[in-house]
Amino acid sequence: MKIKITTICVGAAALSVLLGSIFAEHPFQVKADESMNTIEHTYVSTGSAVTPELQNTETPSTSSVTTTVTFKKKNYTVPYSWYKTITASAVSKNGKPVEVTYKSSNINVATIDKNGKVIGLQEGTTMITATAKDGSKAKATCKIIVEKEKKGWHKVSDTKKYYVKNDGTRAIGYTKINGDYYYGKNNSYVLMNQWKYINIDGTKYKLYFGNNGKQSQNVSSLIGKQDSYKLEVNISKNMVVVYAKDGKKGFTIPVKAMVCSCGMPGHGTRQGNYKYLSQAGKWHTLNYGVYGKYCTRYSGPYLFHSVTYTRNGDSYSLQGEEYEKLGKAASHGCIRLTVKDAKWIYNNYKKCEVSIFKSSKQPPLKKPTPKALEQTDDGRYYDPTDGDVK
Repeated sequence: MKIKITTICVGAAALSVLLGSIFAEHPFQVKADESMNTIEHTYVSTGSAVTPELQNTETPSTSSVTTTVTFKKKNYTVPYSWYKTITASAVSKNGKPVEVTYKSSNINVATIDKNGKVIGLQEGTTMITATAKDGSKAKATCKIIVEKEKKGWHKVSDTKKYYVKNDGTRAIGYTKINGDYYYGKNNSYVLMNQWKYINIDGTKYKLYFGNNGKQSQNVSSLIGKQDSYKLEVNISKNMVVVYAKDGKKGFTIPVKAMVCSCGMPGHGTRQGNYKYLSQAGKWHTLNYGVYGKYCTRYSGPYLFHSVTYTRNGDSYSLQGEEYEKLGKAASHGCIRLTVKDAKWIYNNYKKCEVSIFKSSKQPPLKKPTPKALEQTDDGRYYDPTDGDVK
């Protein structure tokens, strides 16, 4: 049995008399605290006798609980400009979980929130300290190393990959990567096999991203044939975008793009909005003694048609030098296309309305590159997209 007695010091002589009279048969050591004028003694029972024993002057905790705090690892690597969640485990002696607080020794390198989310702000190292909140002051530390990731694609699994840009940050949002467009979600993984509404230069579009994460440049097979379409001709870019309706949201689904040639200087293409198209003929005579294939009229003499031919009805009389101008202003006012694209408009003219304008805004699809011009053994040119050519 332990007995603890605290005696108020009243002077050396009085202390000697008092202690000598009480404990004459039990010699012991005394430790006095002059600043507090107190003295503490402990006596340990060893049978019938009581033996004094010196005890630490700190008042022991009223709780016998001992808390342990641990991290799973001593070191963690966090990507620059990205985050990683780390957690410390804190458990009391009786097995109950204990909450902790976190603190970074260098908040310029990395910060950490109450949930253990570490954000790498610049390359370097910092120490994270987790402290138990139960008053035990138990704590643990780990090192955070912030590093820039290597530029390029990082594949986590078949359905998870992300891209690191030149500056070491991950691509988030609608991003052009090596000529193609992707959408990086908030967790940095690119969107796959999903539709997504994207705002491009102030206009919202419904776009599809395929199983490799790339934005699809032709969704015809996904949406099937439609009852109506809208053709937007951007004279400034010499391209046509075909749109399908997205219910009440209107024509917000870019189906596919077509490369074209609008009017050259002095022969401008008529601008405006047109709802009623008509077929001018599979072959049609144009100005300057040339002919067009799959000609569709949108306003007066203005047509959609193929690149020009020198002979009516002869698919091998294509003007090769004019075909190679596709994508640039080259016509006398009409809108020139590949045979395949001119035929699509010709066959769907009743379903189409047209808007023709000039704009520097980014379109929702890439401008196609025309296929290489084809030539017969005897030197005649033909359109490589023309199904009539064998």
